Amino acid sequence: RSGWGGSKLDYNVKFEVEEWDVSPWLVEGSPDKHNGNSKYELYAISHHSGSLHLGHYTAYCRADDWMLYNDSSVSKASGAAAIQDSGAYILFY
Repeated sequence: RSGWGGSKLDYNVKFEVEEWDVSPWLVEGSPDKHNGNSKYELYAISHHSGSLHLGHYTAYCRADDWMLYNDSSVSKASGAAAIQDSGAYILFY
């Protein structure tokens, strides 16, 4: 695609939060495929709201609870549903 046209995709993609087992995508014979080293937990999300050309980034990070980092403000996220929306941009495992 060329130029500055287009629009932001706004799909709600389901992703694992507690335990993402990537063993189905590992090559057979990989030492991590069967020894339990193929499971990951989500610890942060870069979140974008707005359009393709204009918007705002926030972050959700997990310590004990999920926290929302919005500029200079930090608050407790309002549950797992808050982090699993169409604004999830980059997932950190």
